[in-house]
Amino acid sequence: MVFDTGDNPTHVHVGQRRSGEVIARIDAARDSEAALHHLRFILAVDDDTSPFAAAVAGDALLGTRVATARGVRPLRTATVSHAVLQAFAGQLITAREAKLIERRALTRIGRTHRGLMLPPRQDDLRSLTVADWVACGLSPKRASALGRLVRHVDLEALRNESADGLRGRLLRERMVGPWSAGVVALHGAGRYDIGLVGDLNLIRLSANLLDRPATEADSAELLGRYDPWAGLASSHLMAHPLARERRHRRADGRPPRATPDGRMRTARG
Repeated sequence: MVFDTGDNPTHVHVGQRRSGEVIARIDAARDSEAALHHLRFILAVDDDTSPFAAAVAGDALLGTRVATARGVRPLRTATVSHAVLQAFAGQLITAREAKLIERRALTRIGRTHRGLMLPPRQDDLRSLTVADWVACGLSPKRASALGRLVRHVDLEALRNESADGLRGRLLRERMVGPWSAGVVALHGAGRYDIGLVGDLNLIRLSANLLDRPATEADSAELLGRYDPWAGLASSHLMAHPLARERRHRRADGRPPRATPDGRMRTARG
């Protein structure tokens, strides 16, 4: 992977031994200690999730799954700006289409290191016009909303916000709903206390548990069981077998649409 901290482009090879030990070879242009610190954040290797494992030990949905995957962490983006890009790219479409939008945007930005695309900074997102975002695949309304967001919100400062502060600041923006705020919180800010409310995998899981069509509110209620670990619970719940079974139509009457890799995207922003 590649990332940079300030003007310090870094190339990293990461692996994991059978013992669970994570190993990394870091080639930083300047400050290797800063690069290592940033890498530890991205991989979440310093996070103690044992309280979460203990809290769900007897849970019917997550107890066994978490016990057998105690070391699993959601990967984080190197910048909050990258998570914002992923959040807007992933609204209402398949995972494959979202990746295409993301790749088109990174190609237009054109920042690379060792032949790999560097994660976008806020200035990189600001450099793209609404027309550029539309050309990447966003609808005009979403392109306009993203352009406004990157001009008026200090994205990287969101890592220092409280859960309510981060969520409240994002939800005041047009075309940003609970799922998008959850993506930015979980993958960009590294928070485990804000879940992916509205994710269609979670709506499908809720529907199968309730034996009726489910809504975004049902997914919020499901995640509420796991406070203050709703974000970490999201990543485990989305992989649950019941999150992949289509027994019910969506509450709006439309059948859920699966992505090519079996994942779902949000019904809202």
